[in-house]
Parts: sequence; structure tokens; C-alpha cells
Amino acid sequence: MKMKYLLPASVLLSISTAHAGNLRQAKNLKEWRLFDPKAGKASGGVIPLDAKAGKSTRIATSCGLFWHRSLSSLNPNLCTNDDVLRPDDPSKLYSTVEECCKAEFGKVHGCNVYNVCRPTSKPSPAPTKRKSDCGVFWHRSLSPLNPNACTDDGNLPDDPSKLYSTVQECCIAEFGKVHGCNAFKASCGEPGTDETNPPTCPPTRTAPRTTSPTPSVPDSGEEGTARPTRTLSPTSLAPTPLAEPESRPPSTLLRKSLAERLNDFYESGNATQNRDELRGALEIAGNEFGELEDVIVSTIHGLDATATSVSQELNVNIFTTYTEKLESLDQHEMKCKCVNCAEDSLCGGLWKGIIDHYDEDATDQDVQIHVVVSHCKSAVDWLGEFTQGFRIQSLHIISKCGYPVVGAPHSSTIIELPNVGRCDHTYAWYISNLLSDLSPTDEAVVVFLKDDISYENMHQLGEWSELKHLSRLASSKQGFACGINSIDVSFSQNRFSLSAFHETATLSTFAMDSYQRNRKGYTLDSTEFKSQFETLGSWWKSLEIEPVGDLTPVCFGGVFAASLTNIRKKSQEFWHALEINLSRGNNIQEGHYAERSWALLMSTPPESFQVRALIEHSDGVYINMFSMHGALMQLPKLFLHIGAKATSTETLSTSLIAHMSDLNSDGYRVAVHGKYDSAEHGCPNIDRLASCMWSDQIKQSFPDYMREATVCPDELLPSLSHYMKKAVNDHKDMVILNPWLSRRGTANSLALYLDSVWEVHAVIYYRRYYEWITLVFEEWKSEVLEHAQNFDRMPFSSFRYIDFIREYNKRLFYGKDVMEDGYPIRSFGSQADTRHAEETIVHHFDPSSNSNVEDLTDLTDYTYFVAQEYSSNPRFRRHLTIVNSHDHQSIETDFFCSVLHDAHNACKAAAHEELAALEHASAEKNVFVQTHPNFPILNKHVVQDIVVAGVKSGRLHADPNLHSDDVPLQLDLWIQQVRNAFNQSGTLAADLPLECLYNFEVGRLLEVSLAYELSLLPKFYNSTAGAPNLVQDFNNWQFCSVDTDKVLNDAKWDFLFNSTTVLSSR
Repeated sequence: MKMKYLLPASVLLSISTAHAGNLRQAKNLKEWRLFDPKAGKASGGVIPLDAKAGKSTRIATSCGLFWHRSLSSLNPNLCTNDDVLRPDDPSKLYSTVEECCKAEFGKVHGCNVYNVCRPTSKPSPAPTKRKSDCGVFWHRSLSPLNPNACTDDGNLPDDPSKLYSTVQECCIAEFGKVHGCNAFKASCGEPGTDETNPPTCPPTRTAPRTTSPTPSVPDSGEEGTARPTRTLSPTSLAPTPLAEPESRPPSTLLRKSLAERLNDFYESGNATQNRDELRGALEIAGNEFGELEDVIVSTIHGLDATATSVSQELNVNIFTTYTEKLESLDQHEMKCKCVNCAEDSLCGGLWKGIIDHYDEDATDQDVQIHVVVSHCKSAVDWLGEFTQGFRIQSLHIISKCGYPVVGAPHSSTIIELPNVGRCDHTYAWYISNLLSDLSPTDEAVVVFLKDDISYENMHQLGEWSELKHLSRLASSKQGFACGINSIDVSFSQNRFSLSAFHETATLSTFAMDSYQRNRKGYTLDSTEFKSQFETLGSWWKSLEIEPVGDLTPVCFGGVFAASLTNIRKKSQEFWHALEINLSRGNNIQEGHYAERSWALLMSTPPESFQVRALIEHSDGVYINMFSMHGALMQLPKLFLHIGAKATSTETLSTSLIAHMSDLNSDGYRVAVHGKYDSAEHGCPNIDRLASCMWSDQIKQSFPDYMREATVCPDELLPSLSHYMKKAVNDHKDMVILNPWLSRRGTANSLALYLDSVWEVHAVIYYRRYYEWITLVFEEWKSEVLEHAQNFDRMPFSSFRYIDFIREYNKRLFYGKDVMEDGYPIRSFGSQADTRHAEETIVHHFDPSSNSNVEDLTDLTDYTYFVAQEYSSNPRFRRHLTIVNSHDHQSIETDFFCSVLHDAHNACKAAAHEELAALEHASAEKNVFVQTHPNFPILNKHVVQDIVVAGVKSGRLHADPNLHSDDVPLQLDLWIQQVRNAFNQSGTLAADLPLECLYNFEVGRLLEVSLAYELSLLPKFYNSTAGAPNLVQDFNNWQFCSVDTDKVLNDAKWDFLFNSTTVLSSR
């Protein structure tokens, strides 16, 4: 028969009963996003495709005919009256929104509702307000993306009492407050005009983003200068969805959200969570920071406030709120730095119950000691050496088995007693009958010993303590010392540390039906082993023993020491009752109860902050009726930072090294890519760790200039393994950071390499897709220019920003019929002008496909794909954490305070540094140039794009014999010369013609960005800091590049190439 073991890593191990019991998860889980996909389970509201399950069908009818649960994959948890996409099952169609809410979600109040139909001017019975008046009435937003706000858009509630004349009235009536109320003013036509259009569903994007700029306000330089204009409304809170054609297969409407449904274990843990004040303070700071950031129009400004003035004041509010929280965090007093280290005088040895609070200058003669030995048949000639040099006030040897006491010191007193209750009865008898004779002012300690304290007589894994350790701990504030220092426990390939502290509720259920261990051949009487008290808890109750709090200290082995002060906290009547209780026989269940109770009866209870620290440090509770049942347990943790590109990996790397000493005191060892310095930090070189995980096929995909970096050094893995093994032996957790671990094909090899002793927490940072691909483009472009070796092999088709986006989003933008150049277009056989034909095809192209939208982008280093790969491996799936770069201001504070466990010192230091940085810097966030209203392109990209286009067209010629190593030098020279030509001519880069993404491409980019955020961070997505904020920010972006074709074909720009120089070959 085998028993099952439930590990916190969600791994069921099958181990024979000879090895011990079960493990039960008890630790409160951190409230951080666990990326835990389940095959076949999509984000809430996935609709089955078969007819019996409610096949989704498109029908040609007007909006508003029926209410039903939304079939939109982005917003499935709401009721809508969209008749373009509705279920076939008639039982799922409702005549009112109230019926839908009650039937689908079991509630009316708080039900999310989305009225997709625009109001008409058709009069309704007894009208009180005109629903068509966009910009006239304020009301609670009906948008599913931002329901907790007041707005004046035309999507009005049916109830006239929910319409208000001012935003203040709306805020007070709907949210009970004015200050801090979220509100946004809709982008309407002239307020008060009736809408005469028939009801329609939201309009489709059909206007293309033109390849030449639309004439706009002339620049101050040259009259008539064109500027690009954005056709996407920057004030739209939610994106206008793309047209959904009749022919689109229903299956493509279902978008899988890999992280929408948390597993039951996480949900239950999250529901009962009680995080410590430190992590809570930062969480609140981040939440309030995000909430403030999403306000568009604040009521304190009135309705005429401009977006700019509101934004400036909001930045001040954000700064004030966030810094107040950081100040609180920075000043927060950390009672426990660690519970299993030597650095913390308050809690350093608390985990094992061995806090060294005694005076370092004290000598062995400073503590008075009474010794009692429970003797049966072993010689005690070791006692003289054991007690030599100490102030022994008395030494009693109580013999119970009828054997002579061999080797007793001359100063000892020998007492014979009946053979009952073993050592536990001996100790209770001694306290009850002899200690009462001592002076009440005696502040000595009592050391309780067995006649044999050899290794062979040790029942648990560990080592015996010396008398010096016992006496000093017992004479300290702790008042108790256990004779056995326990060591780590191993099951199969898993190793973990057990604490001296046990969960009281679990410990109280301890029971033992029999005990046959008798290695020393003691005589057994006929007394039944089993007690009338079935559990330890019931035995406690019979003796009126009351455990103090959630945790109880336990000392195994029957050897310990305690101060007389603590022993006397229990009355003589109690000790006498315990003596009688243990007199039933010489092998009784009560003895095992007493063994687990000595520390409870004699030690000083831990402080509440110490209890919190112990629970926080633990990973679960050990379940094993034959041993340390109920003990807190901890597995060594490895925090593996998977440094996906453009997620501030370098910033965190630098911070990890800067806070190395703080992390060491918090119980962490660190290994960081690119920061190797054996002399200073002592950590191994892991720069090429990923190279040791890649297959030859993956290595061949790297460009030539990176081939050397794909070679795995012979000493790397042995050195890292040694470092990690030492961390385990020293009871340390670990942090490994390496950005190359995000590469496809790394996870499986890494899982095989990592020792199974570690509980691995994979950590991946998230940045919104449209921002991320922009940062990746910047890095990629710099590498291209730096390492170019052949002009003919330059990536001309993807060198510009918009070409790069198109190249790596071809399937997203254009579906399966994609040509190599990235467009779903086939040219005519003739040389006729096909411009109109191309625009027409792009204009009406259906960007749908048979795949989920998240899977249609092609940069596999993005967080979504990295998380997907690591979650597919069982080793990483359980503890895969997605950290939101948009949630807090500092990634260092995020990592130290919210990702790592118990890194209090590093957290406090990071919060202090962030606070200091905020005090001396603007609260403004980094602004992408793509949000610039006039010229959304970096100047360096302007000249780089023109030079590379000039090379492609033949306008710029290099020496055909130019050495490959000089190609970057030639490019850099041309770039400098084109830049100089601009500067000398006085021409502005903003005067250049621009080419931007088409509207349908922009729409798809927004759609996939929203889908990624929903998949990775569904809770954040559904908050005001999530989807509404993403849309608001996205609508300020312009995805444009210089129209290099027009520059090359317009004589106006020839001066850029007139002064270029060709490098000579070597």
C-alpha cells in the first residue's frame, strides 16, 4: 500500500509508508498573477461550436431585438442586445436585460450590460429625455470596458431617472462622491441634435491610412507643409471593432484566454489570503496609482477643462499618492528580517526554535544548572565529561528498569521508581516532587536528559545539542532549548526543511494506534498502548492545556532544558496531574502526547509578529502521524527571471547586484547575466546559460556575429550546480536572471537541468504589445546597423518601423493569403498603375483567420509566447508569474516586494531608492515619440531610413571591394552626412512625407494588444487601469515612418545625397 503526498508544487508523489506521510499546502498564496493555462479551457464564456451546445450564428437583422449573453471573446461576462452575433438556442434569448442578467449571472444589480445599438430619434411613449442627445445628459457608463465612470455619451440608460444634467449629479448619485469620481466626456457632434440614422451596430473601420499625409495646418517653416492626421478618434474609450463579415466561421470568434480561469487551488488560496503589511502597502500604492491614472476628466476642473490641463494635475496627484505609499513602505519597521538565518537577532533562528538571545560574553559558570536523567539500563559514565566546567547545582538520576546505574558521578543522587511512563513520567515526577524544594528565587535552568544520548538513540534526523547551547538558550528570554537540532527531510528527489513550530490545528489531530520501536530491548508490560484520549488535542483538553495561538513549538527526542521561571508558570497541581496521567504503563500513547507538549508547556510563546513571519516563511504543513505531524515546512525556492526582450531586464540586473547584501540577509543567493565578478560577488558566470540549453538547430538560427555566444562553456553548468547545491545546504533561496532564457526551445532543457529539490518560480514581465514591439524594433534596428556585413543582405523590407510591424504581424493583418512582401496583393501582369487597385484590396480585405488573434503575431520572444512555452512544462506551470510593468512605477520595488518571498531588507531598500528618485525627478512617465501629435518619428530613424532606402535604390553606392567589417562604418558615415545635410539646409524633418499604417492594421494591432492583456492579466484588464487605459493610450499613438519612396523620387530631397562619401577598401 502506498500513500500520496501533496506538494505545494502540485506534484503528487507516491512514496511507501516506510518513508512517511503527506504534505498539505497551508501557506497563503501571494496575490500575483499566476499564468496557469488549462488545455481546452478558454477565457470565461467560451461558446461550444456544436448546435446542441448553442452554435453561434450571424443573422441579418437590426440590433436590439433580443438580450443574451455576449458571444464576444473579449467581453463574454455581460448581457448585450447585439443581434448580429447571438446564440441559436431560443432559451438563451431574453426580452429584457433584467431577464438576461438574472438567468445568465444570477443577479440584476451589478450585472455588466452593453447596449450595442445607437439610439434613434424615434419617439418612445411618454418620453422624458431624448436618448439621442450625445453630450447633453450625464449617466453611468454602459461600456463594459469602463462601467465605473460617469459619461455624457449617447449610449444612455433606459431609466430616465439615471440621466443627470451635470457630472457632479451623476458622480454623487451613482458613486456617492465627487472628488475621485471617474468621468469622461464623449466625443460628440453638436450636443442636442437628434440622430436620424437608423439603429446600427458599431461602425467598421474602412478608411485606409493613406501612404501620403493629409494636408493639415502648415508648419511655421514652409507654407503648405503636409502633416499626417489620425483618423482614429483619440477620445474613444473603446476601439471601434472591425467589420465582422457574414462568411467568417464561428470558430474564429472564440478567443482562448490562457490565464482567464484561475485553478481552484489559487482561487481558494486567494479568497482566504492574509498578506503581510509590507506587501499590502505596495499593492495599495500600485492600485491607487493605476486608478488615478485612468481619470480623463476630473470634476474639480469642470467640463471645459482641456485634456492637457487635467493630465498635468493628475500627474501631480499620482505623484503625491504614490510617494505617500512609498514613504509608508520605507518607514515600515521590519520586526523580522529572517527566521532561518544568523543576521536577525530577533528572529534569526526562530524557524528551528534556536534564537540565540544570550549574552555573547557569558561563561559556562554564569548559569546555574539542575540536571535530571531518566535511566533504564545504559551506562551514564559520559555525564562527568558532559557537565564538566558548568555550575551544576544538583544531579538526579531516576532509575526505573531495575538495572544498576553504571558510571554515575559522585555528586549525583540516584532515585528508583516503578517502570511507568518512560522518560516523560520521570520528568513530570521530578518537577512535581523535587523542584518544589528549591528556593523561589532560584533562577537556574533544568536540563532533562535520557541515559543514552548517542546517535544510535536518536529517533529523528538531526544532531544532539551540547550543554552550553542548552543552558544558554534556556536561561535566555526564550526559556527553553530542545536537545535535538533537526535537519532537512528528504522524500524521493524532494528535500525540504521542517520547523520546530507546528500548526496547532494539525498538531492537535495527532494520534497513534501503536508503537513497537524497542531497539534497546526494554521490558514491556501488558498495559494497552492506546489511550482513552484519541488525539493529542483531546489529551490537552483533559489536562486543561491551552495552546497559545496558531503555532505550537514541539521538541522531539525527550532531551531539553527549561528555566525554572518558565516551569513554575504551571502550578504544582498541574505537574502532579501530569505525573498521574503518565503512570498508566511503561509504553503508552500518553507518552507520545507528552513528548509533543514539553516545549508548549515550558517555552516563552512567540510574539505575534514572529508568528506571522514563520507562516510567511513556510510553504505548507507536514502530514505524518509517525513523526513531525503538523510541522511547518519550506522548500528551497528558485526565482527564475525569464528576461523577455524590452521588459527592463538590464535595470533589474543592475539592481540585483546593487542589493546583493540585502538579498543575502533575506536568505537569497543571486546569479545574474552580464554581471559576473567572482572576486566581488562570488556568484557563477551564467552569461551563456541559455546556450547550454539550446539544440544545434536553434543555434543555427542565430546570425553569424552571434554564433560564438551560442557555445556553452564546459565549466558553466558544473559551476552553477555547485553554487546552487551550496545554497540548498545553507538554507538559502535563489534568484537567477538571464534574458536569453526566453528563447524558444529553452524551457524543456532547463527543466531537465534544474535539480528537482528546487521549487521553481518562473517570472516574466509583461509590457503592452504595441509598446513592446516598438522597443524591440529599436533594439533590432541598432543591431542591424552595428553588425551589417553585406549591403545586399540588408533587411530592406522590414527596416522601417511600419515595415517591421507589418513583417512580424503579417498573419494578424492579412490572414493566410500573405505574400512574402507582407501584403495580400498580387500585381497585374502589366506595368499599369495599380495604386487604386491596391488601395481597394486593402480597403476591403478581411483580416480574419482560423486562429486565435493572440497566436497570429510572429515575434516569439513576446511575453505571451514565452509564458506559453514555460507553462507547457509541468516543472514551471505551477508557479509561473506574470508581472505587470504597467501596474507600478518601479520594477525593482515590484520584484523585491511582491515577487520574492520575505525579501524584506531588499524591498525596503528598493522602496527607499524609488522614493528618493521620485523626489528629485518629474512624475511624468516615459513618453514614446509615437504619441507626438506633429511628428511621431525619432529623428535618428528619419536619416537611417533614408540612407538604407538610398542603398536599396542605388542612390548610395559603396566600394564593391569594401571589407565586410567596414560596412557599419560606411552606413554610419552616410547617416552622419545625411543628418548634416538636413542641419545645413535648415529643412525640418517634420517636413518629410510620411507613410502610416492603414486603419485596419491599426485596429488589428489594438485588438491583439487588448487580447494579450486579457489573456495574461484578466483582472487587470477588467479594471479601469487595464483595457480602458490601454485604449486611451493607444489612441494617442501614430504608427508612421518616412515615405522613402517619395523622398527618393522627389527632386526636392536630392540635396540629402549630394555630399555623401564612399569609404575606400582596405
